[in-house]
Amino acid sequence: MKNWEGTALNWYCEEHLKVYWLRRNTKLEAFIQLNRDIEKRKTLSERHLKLYKLYTEEKS
Repeated sequence: MKNWEGTALNWYCEEHLKVYWLRRNTKLEAFIQLNRDIEKRKTLSERHLKLYKLYTEEKS
């Protein structure tokens, strides 16, 4: 599985995959919530801004 930033590739057994998936989604949701404010988004790197746009467009 790749993390939500696409920077790490890890292998998980079925049991730990569920735990990883929950943590991944929690971190992603926190990232989206933190950067909903346009002023906070201005401080994001170009890479993180692209990630924000990717994940928010997928959910709409």
